[in-house]
This record gives sequence, structure tokens and C-alpha cells, in this order.
Amino acid sequence: MIAFFSGRTETLSHFIDMTLASGSKTIVTLLNKAESGKADPYWEGNQPLDGDRWLVCEKQEPLVHTPRGERLVKRTLLIKDKNQIELDRVTQFHYEHWPDHGPPNEELFNDFLTKIEKHAEKGPLVTHCSAGVGRTGTFIAALGLRKKMREQLAKDSKTKPTVNMAQVILELRLQRNGMIQSASQISAIEAALKTHYQELTA
Repeated sequence: MIAFFSGRTETLSHFIDMTLASGSKTIVTLLNKAESGKADPYWEGNQPLDGDRWLVCEKQEPLVHTPRGERLVKRTLLIKDKNQIELDRVTQFHYEHWPDHGPPNEELFNDFLTKIEKHAEKGPLVTHCSAGVGRTGTFIAALGLRKKMREQLAKDSKTKPTVNMAQVILELRLQRNGMIQSASQISAIEAALKTHYQELTA
């Protein structure tokens, strides 16, 4: 998985080029549209990448919409040339309304993780919030630890899996300073693991 900060208008072409160069076909977005000054909604409409390319939202599919206005959205983003010929495409999974520095909605977060785990695209996930540390680190840790849990249960279904969350957080912070910013985000990871274990052993 690749942690990144949000694509701004002036750096959007670099963000998309990095995504494609990594072999990724999937972007995970964990920020609010209203975070003005921190991020630009590059997934809306037609966004210029450079003089010859555009980023175009071809399809938007709401996956979950809660009564509180929280949404999980899946989009197909196309990279097109100046003649509107498709050059490439990526899938974006967007968790909207996850507060900066805060935890996600527990039920919605588990649903989001499950949908991405079932998404069969090759290449690494490119994950970002605004700065690419708090929410991004929370997501990456939860997704990776859930995978470790499934692997352990596949080898020995009778023994409760043990995953070292503290070690994973330390490794993430050694690679990118500031990953996972609050105790509430750590609690969100713990809750995601507990829920997933209950699902796997039900």
C-alpha cells in the first residue's frame, strides 16, 4: 500500500502519474470535500492534468448513504488525452465525512474495509486523506491487520489469531512520520479487528 497526501490542483498530474507508475488501479480517498485549504476535489467533473491530459469522472456509484449524511462512494476515473481518447483508468473508493484527526464511524468503516477487500484489482492501493498520516495510517493498519488475521485463521481455524497492532503502528511511523494521530483512531483499528474476527468465526 502507498500512503500519500491529497492531490491538489497544482500537483494533480504528479499524483496521477505516481499512481499509474506504481501499477495501482485503485485510489482510496479518506477526506471530506469541505476540507478547504487542505485538499481539492479532483474526482469531480473534468480536471486538467497538463496541457494534453484530463482526469474525467465517468461513473459515480454510492455504496452506502447513512441518515447522518455519511457516504461511501465508488467512482471510475478516466485519464483522457486532449481528443478525449481514454489512456487509462483507475477506481476510487471514497469514505466521505471521516473527520480529520478523529475516528471513523465504526459500522461504516468495517463496511468500507470489506468492500475494498472484495475489490479485485492488481497493484498496490494508493491511499490518502489530506496530509496522508492520520486517517490514512488508520486505514492501512486496519486493512493489513485484518489480512494477517485471515491468514492465521486459514492456517489454524481452532486457535484465536494474535496480531501485534503496536508493532504495525511502529513500522508505519518509521516509514512515514505521524501515522495514526489519536487514541480514538487506535480504538477504531481495535474495533475493526474485533468485528472482523466475529465475522470470520460466526
